[in-house]
Amino acid sequence: MAKDTKQKLMDAALDIFIRDGYDGANIKDICAEVGIVKSAFYRHFDSKDALWNEMIEQIATHYNRHFNSRKNAIQIPSSLEQFKETALAMFGFTLDDEKVIKARKLLTKEQFSDEKAKQLANYYFCKKQESIFAVIFSGMMEKGLIKQCDVDLLAFGFSAPLSELVHYSDRNPEKREEVLKKAAEFTDMFLKEYGVK
Repeated sequence: MAKDTKQKLMDAALDIFIRDGYDGANIKDICAEVGIVKSAFYRHFDSKDALWNEMIEQIATHYNRHFNSRKNAIQIPSSLEQFKETALAMFGFTLDDEKVIKARKLLTKEQFSDEKAKQLANYYFCKKQESIFAVIFSGMMEKGLIKQCDVDLLAFGFSAPLSELVHYSDRNPEKREEVLKKAAEFTDMFLKEYGVK
């Protein structure tokens, strides 16, 4: 029961932080959302900052569970078709996972006022995707599936437009199907340019 209440507090806090920002959110509103008194909050967290830190860690763990960037855990595709399937599955997860969407909204809002949020935004919006695709493209180059070139620039060139499409979809959720179509078309164009037949 206590663990369930703690999770409910973090879930409620995420929604309130997205709506009001960290500075605008208060413990009283978070407790009211969960249906507990303010004093009960302190059985689970020492402060709003402690809740924030644990919530951010939980979000990072959730994302990493689905996007493990350890080199030995990344599967190198054996064909261009398999790459497209893998890349679009990763894109679809990022686009549709409710917890990831909320985390992205929170980090987008708080990246200018919270150092940890800024670092996480830099990592998850840019560096993590780039590092995963750099490993994939390096392995695909070794297999002769894509042209030899600067792997880091290639990873950046592939991941940046997809990241922008994700943010566009966050702002315009009614455009989801259009975004998915554009991601598939971009991937086809990318493979036509860099793929080796």
